[in-house]
Amino acid sequence: MDSPDILCGKTGRLSPVVQSLSLSYHIGDMARRATPRRDPKRAVGFQGEPGAYAEAAGAILAPGLPRAGHKRFEDVFRGVRDGELLYGVVPVENTYAGPVAGQAERFWRSGTYITADLWLPVRHVLAGLPQARLPNVRRVLSHPQALAQCAPYLAQHGLSADARSNTASAAREVAAEGDVTRAALCSPAAAEQYGLVILDRDVAAVPGNETRFWLLARASAAPATGPVRLSGVVRATHPGALSAALRELSTVGAVLERVLPLPDAHVLIEARAPAPPPPADGWSVYARRPAPP
Repeated sequence: MDSPDILCGKTGRLSPVVQSLSLSYHIGDMARRATPRRDPKRAVGFQGEPGAYAEAAGAILAPGLPRAGHKRFEDVFRGVRDGELLYGVVPVENTYAGPVAGQAERFWRSGTYITADLWLPVRHVLAGLPQARLPNVRRVLSHPQALAQCAPYLAQHGLSADARSNTASAAREVAAEGDVTRAALCSPAAAEQYGLVILDRDVAAVPGNETRFWLLARASAAPATGPVRLSGVVRATHPGALSAALRELSTVGAVLERVLPLPDAHVLIEARAPAPPPPADGWSVYARRPAPP
């Protein structure tokens, strides 16, 4: 059986299965030692505006560094790839609404590295103008993922959903327009940031709502010890290519967690392992950060 071709991280080179996953390592110690600077090349980029959940995730994943909001996810990936940002933070999946559309493909095409991940508790609030009252609200603005996470609540109250690029930008728009019939699904921090009042709390469909974020970097860092996570892209153009990659993961004690299809017969694989595998060009190895209490 022919070995599958594997896309190896940033270089785009092809190598055997044993080098199948794009290499990156836990950088927590580096981030903790970093000193805040105004240089944008030392910043942590996120999609959205101040008060976004991604900004909160960035404060945990790369503490002490300045954070810079961007209009699109593509801007964050590109900024990291081109060295305009030190790190990028992007949401990738939610416990209720599932994967964030297009994020795995953006990662694959960007050539960046995952250096850590985090499950962040998400506590959506319904926020409106100071003079607004819940019975008067008719339209709710937010990111499509937040709207999906709160869909039962919106239906129960007869509220129409209006998608925006980010939860924080939705809060800013509600504050700017001055319409008491409009509200935003956002974080308590975003509501405070833009002078809104909280009309209702914990409006997500299920308790324990969490969103997973990746911390992206331009290059790999030092290996971690202890349990790690593996991510990489397999080009499954040959029969048995995917199963061969999974067998390689099993040799290091890895447990498969997620497989996502990508264009052109590529597949993103995510797994966890009890310890870092032996060093090999092309592996992606990183540590999960604990969420705040």
